[in-house]
Amino acid sequence: MPDNNQASSTWIQQRNPLTDGLPRFPDLDSIAAALAFDPLAGIDVKSLDIATRIGLLNSEKSPLQPTSVSVQCGLAWQGMLLTGLDRRNPLNSAARLDYWQTLMEPGSSVGQPPKLPSKGMAIHVAKGPTGTGKSVTADRFCGIYPQVIERCGCDATGFKQLSQLIYLQVDMSADGSRGGFVTGALLQMDRALGTGYAVSLRKQFRTVEQLTVALIARLIAHHTGILFIDEGQLRNLVQCGHADLIQLFLLQLMNSGIPTVFIGNERAFDWVEYSQDLSRLKLVASARFSPPGSLIPGDPDVPIAQQAKLLADADASTLADGIISYYLLCEPPKRPEDCAQILLQRSGSIARLGLTLWTSAQLQALLLHGREYVVPEDIQSVYESTDFDDLRPLADGFNYRKPELFAPYPDVASAFYGKIWGLPPDESASATASARQPTPPPRKMRSGKKPGKSKLAAEETREANAAKERERLEKTLKEEDMRKNGLVQHALEGLAELRESSEKTS
Repeated sequence: MPDNNQASSTWIQQRNPLTDGLPRFPDLDSIAAALAFDPLAGIDVKSLDIATRIGLLNSEKSPLQPTSVSVQCGLAWQGMLLTGLDRRNPLNSAARLDYWQTLMEPGSSVGQPPKLPSKGMAIHVAKGPTGTGKSVTADRFCGIYPQVIERCGCDATGFKQLSQLIYLQVDMSADGSRGGFVTGALLQMDRALGTGYAVSLRKQFRTVEQLTVALIARLIAHHTGILFIDEGQLRNLVQCGHADLIQLFLLQLMNSGIPTVFIGNERAFDWVEYSQDLSRLKLVASARFSPPGSLIPGDPDVPIAQQAKLLADADASTLADGIISYYLLCEPPKRPEDCAQILLQRSGSIARLGLTLWTSAQLQALLLHGREYVVPEDIQSVYESTDFDDLRPLADGFNYRKPELFAPYPDVASAFYGKIWGLPPDESASATASARQPTPPPRKMRSGKKPGKSKLAAEETREANAAKERERLEKTLKEEDMRKNGLVQHALEGLAELRESSEKTS
């Protein structure tokens, strides 16, 4: 028989002041209830004037009725958060020693990667087409936790007072640069903690490399529980001029020991090729936010297809219920089952497109027809309108299982879906590629070359020329010119100031 006292002394079961007061959701039902969000809950729609209702229909809305993938992500992220904090429990002498050695390590102030405070790396990738609920799920998960908790320490913990950062959400910089990301992360920390890191650290450290290490040190100092990096798009991770640098930076961030969630479209992580990097990203099985039913194999004889269909039907019903609940007319919709069915079909079961069709149908019924209820024909009318032209191929591609319709959207993994739906690889890829050619502005092609290869060669030539021009410019610029290093700052201070800053924040 195991010794209960001994079992309770293991690192995972010790009391941890970093997790005190944090809610825990032990099963699927409890995390689903916590993630669910209805913006209209408790509002008497009939008591609102028409201007308010129209405003609510036109404004950004983020209802969430969690599907299976949202619930699975919620449980995974909770595990990453709590276990990550348990590994850094300040009551554990080894963890406490690593924490202070990390902050006081000389490399933390001269641009070298700091020592890891934990061996428990946790990385999760959530990806899928735009509008399928990735960011909304992350927002709702963060919403169930306080972002900052003021902790009072003791001699055993090694700190007297700590502003603990439970989570941090940061968008990938639009230009894909490290400096842009680091600045954005520091600004988000300042908003949450009331600090001034974005200004003080940029004055203290001369290079982006040093500023990156300073950011990681501050995240560690505040015992950051989990980090969400959103909008990992193909264009700002791969097609930017800083691709190699930002990719190495993200890998350095993953090595920090802070649980990290990457959120992006399906092609956001195509740049990851090396096995050492793939193994990091696969530590936790990635989540794919795809429209319900889109991952069911095309061959109906495949056994998994029957089980997947049951789950997809349940998710589709949940999705439709969540969308239809955002209703601001005074009379209930007519033929609600038909409304739900046509809503899923015409949106391709993409949550954001479904919500767009549903709210637009309400506006049309109210303003054009003077009705206080929606009928299925309203949804069809919006779907056929010119306002929906740019989104219709995306919806139809999933509804009719035609990956060639994804041609206007380079961030949708058309070949991936074509393979699942049973299309020959060459047929799916060639149809999509040929359909995509007219999308960008026309360019002159050299004769004798295939359009795809010529376009790729031209893109590579432009990137090479741009890199040469940047190198030439950097050699001629003065040290104080901001174009030289972007975030280059002066007045580098020594280790003593870093130690003083760490003690103040902790």
